[in-house]
Amino acid sequence: MTAFLREHGWTWGIEADGGLHAASPCTRVQMGHRPDNPNADTWTIAVDGTARQSGWRARFNRHTPAELVLDLLTALVSRSTPRPDVCGRRTGDTVPRRNWPTGEGNANIVSAFLYEHGWAWVVDADGGLHAASPCTRVYVGYQPDNPNADTWTIAVDGTARQSGWRARFDRHTPAELVLDLLTALVSRSTPRPVTATSLAA
Repeated sequence: MTAFLREHGWTWGIEADGGLHAASPCTRVQMGHRPDNPNADTWTIAVDGTARQSGWRARFNRHTPAELVLDLLTALVSRSTPRPDVCGRRTGDTVPRRNWPTGEGNANIVSAFLYEHGWAWVVDADGGLHAASPCTRVYVGYQPDNPNADTWTIAVDGTARQSGWRARFDRHTPAELVLDLLTALVSRSTPRPVTATSLAA
């Protein structure tokens, strides 16, 4: 993670409780990691809003693989666009500014991905989408009209050897970044070979 932060010019520090706090060069994007706080999400990524778009926040529980959090940060940086340098904090300084992805985007791109990859889904009475991967271990939920729930949820069931994990995104998170995380998850997964014992189960 620190190699990514260094490569992209982010600043970071380790807090007294062992947590990591990082900020993009323009400080509009914040990332936090609190590995020892059992009552909070372990990873948080937040993007400040602009005059035209609301900011957004993604949260990941303690069992989320760091590689997937890094995949989302990488997608976020790759989807941002450079802006002309503007004055920095000190006279004469320039800070490379970027336009960061904001706004809900088009949720249909996620449903198209689910369809193309053979996921099953239902739409509930409130218009929420609930989808399961072909192996049924991954859940994607989309609840755009429920003010009491995160708009997007991605959850992976655990196994006997490894705990499951969950990522949650608020209503202003661009659907394109949710799709980027799903794409990374699918590309990082490995098919389980079919064996005689798995057929008998």
